[in-house]
Amino acid sequence: MQQHPDWTRVSFEIGVPPEALAFFYEVVDAVTQSTSNPPGTHCTAAEFCSGFLRYAHDRLGSDYRKMLRSWQIHTSEDLGGIVYELIDRGLMQKTESDQQMDFAGQFDLRTPD
Repeated sequence: MQQHPDWTRVSFEIGVPPEALAFFYEVVDAVTQSTSNPPGTHCTAAEFCSGFLRYAHDRLGSDYRKMLRSWQIHTSEDLGGIVYELIDRGLMQKTESDQQMDFAGQFDLRTPD
């Protein structure tokens, strides 16, 4: 995957390591391709959260929870924060009905493994 030229700066600004942001973009590609929606189209926060965890498990293995937590992604709200930081910077798009609160309560990795 080609690195986005702003990843280092953006990752610093939003408080996640560059490798976490690179992984995030991998997930965006994978999730949008795996939904029942036409390729490259919008998916819901619930679809994205579910796909994010599934992809993380498949790609990172059984320690995926530990890796995500090391990247400061503990909850779906953290993931939504990343999404909306990228939206604010024009690096992602949302529909008119999307809200950051759509990410609330989708997952919580703070519980013991």
